[in-house]
Amino acid sequence: MDVENAEFKRFFEIEFPGFIEGLNDMYPNLSNGEEKLILLMFLRLEHVQIAGVLGISDQSARKKQQRSKKKLALDNGTSLSGFVFSLETTLLHVRK
Repeated sequence: MDVENAEFKRFFEIEFPGFIEGLNDMYPNLSNGEEKLILLMFLRLEHVQIAGVLGISDQSARKKQQRSKKKLALDNGTSLSGFVFSLETTLLHVRK
């Protein structure tokens, strides 16, 4: 893991304690890139902003989201962003 990603995760964990650990407990097969995408979406970043942070095109960011949705086995009626926002209730409120 690069230093920049480690710093991002450290600051995220300070703001949202237990979230990353809970995410990894629930979905242990997430890659570092998929995890970071979910964290960025949780922060309510838009496609263009996510693309900028990841250093990829907007189209690549959208494709990354599609692949993550498929890997998480979300049904067609569930958006990835809706799923990510639901994690707040699941992971943060349970751990308080």
